[in-house]
Amino acid sequence: MLRSYLLSICLKSTSLVDWAERLRSDESLAILSGFSPDHTPSFASFYDFFHRLWPGCNNFLPHLRYRRKKPPKGKGNGEKSPSFDKDYAATIIKYFDGHGAGVILKSKLSIIGKIFSRIFLAGSMHKGLLNTKKLVLAGDGTPVVVSNRERSHSTCDCHKQGIDKCCHKRWFSQPDANWGWDSSRNFFYYGYNLYLFTDANSGLPVFPVLERASRHDLPAMLHGLACIKAFFSDWNISALILDSAHDAAAVYKMCSKSSITPFIYLNPRGTKSAENKGYTVGDDGVPICPLGLPMKPNGTDKKRHRAKYICPKTKYAERLCMCDNRCTKSTYGRVVNINLKDDPRLFCDPPRGSPQWKQAYNKRTSAERANKRIKIDGLLEEGHHRSSMMWYIRLFAILSVIHVDAWHERKCESA
Repeated sequence: MLRSYLLSICLKSTSLVDWAERLRSDESLAILSGFSPDHTPSFASFYDFFHRLWPGCNNFLPHLRYRRKKPPKGKGNGEKSPSFDKDYAATIIKYFDGHGAGVILKSKLSIIGKIFSRIFLAGSMHKGLLNTKKLVLAGDGTPVVVSNRERSHSTCDCHKQGIDKCCHKRWFSQPDANWGWDSSRNFFYYGYNLYLFTDANSGLPVFPVLERASRHDLPAMLHGLACIKAFFSDWNISALILDSAHDAAAVYKMCSKSSITPFIYLNPRGTKSAENKGYTVGDDGVPICPLGLPMKPNGTDKKRHRAKYICPKTKYAERLCMCDNRCTKSTYGRVVNINLKDDPRLFCDPPRGSPQWKQAYNKRTSAERANKRIKIDGLLEEGHHRSSMMWYIRLFAILSVIHVDAWHERKCESA
């Protein structure tokens, strides 16, 4: 059954009813699935098989709940919804450290996660595509549209009595989904926020989390990272590559505590100046010289926890400053030593703007490419399911197909 469902994903089939009919009419598809041509399963058999993979209820939240308000829109074009206070990130990290995470999700994904881990992740590790001893993770969120309207109906007769603002609970057919703001397309959508972790070196998806559409990327990342630690306790995460939505001081402190190197794009709205220390800082966290030019990174002293920046017009080989208006008497030019412990968010190791930092951050596009393969190539949103069970099963099936494609490419390269 699993092989047949993965084959339907490869052939871009979005309906189990249509797929069951194709198995009856096409003997080759039945044989590839492992069935006898005259004895193929019905679509109901697939659903029975999926229920065996998912213990308990089909959703995480109860169907009967109050209606939630839509999140606020982004102020600018392409700006995400300001629905999360980043100062609250420290509270979330502290809660996950004390209570753990992924208890409910781990119980629901106990079977699907083991299949994906023991077959597909283990297969990629065996072929040398994944290195879990020194894992570099890239994370990114993407909206998953479930429907064009809210799937709910009232459980009272307030509307018949002429009461417009009803305060009673409603019945939601898909309680885990809600309204969210899509900043890339500038419209509200009803569905989920898919947060995906990928291996930045190979581009293979590692672990997905389906959050509510109103959930910001930062708490979604913290939840997904805590779930990875709960599912795969033997993995060693060496680096995290994230966009500016994850730029919070608590994230840097968490990474320092866990010996993880963060590569996070700086959010210019939260950039603080350092004029009281004799220099200013640009939007990317690089010190600015008196002429307004960004200074050049010149290495890091890990013993003293300091990052060194030199004058942008200094020739390092000749150790001579070529600036016409020198701001210092030194022939070497102005030098700024920054203590990385003062503000690890602004002054990170390796320093922002350095070739090493840029080379590592460029790998963040692996998460965007993986999201594209899931939504566009895998036709995730075309499933039109009504339960988190089916959305997770289809999502893990698409991830499994991506791993199989990588195995085939590796085999073709070695042939």
